[in-house]
Amino acid sequence: MARYILIADDQPQVRRALRLLLEQELATEVVGEATEASDLLAQVTAGCPDLMLLDWGLPGMAAEDLLVALRETCPALAVIVLSGQPEAEGKALAAGADAFVSKADPPEQLLAAICATGRLMMERNPMKVGLRPLLSTHRGSISTRQAVTVSFVRGNSPMENA
Repeated sequence: MARYILIADDQPQVRRALRLLLEQELATEVVGEATEASDLLAQVTAGCPDLMLLDWGLPGMAAEDLLVALRETCPALAVIVLSGQPEAEGKALAAGADAFVSKADPPEQLLAAICATGRLMMERNPMKVGLRPLLSTHRGSISTRQAVTVSFVRGNSPMENA
């Protein structure tokens, strides 16, 4: 079954860490990466993924407007907003995001949000089964290597987490 995820973030280190986490922990396929809003909209128009991880500060369009455009283009798309500013959560959820995860949160928080969003999407649209395998594949913790990678992306020294 398809488990297609698109990552939208302008920071290459964040995209790499997210891809690694998703592919190793959830056995998903990252079908695309976008670094700015117009590229993201073009990719979603070409083929609607199951889930999108969206950086709230993605360049090219106000985040609220981008969420509206994404919903118009692909109404069944699940969107988890990521931000280094935890105070953006209220705005993101009010604008239509399915979930919000701070970039400062541990990786387990993102994995839990992905699983919860998969359940929500199945309730909304039982015919869209692409996220069903995600619900049972999360192992609940990450490896030391993955924790170091995520720590590095956050700007922390890996030794701080040792």
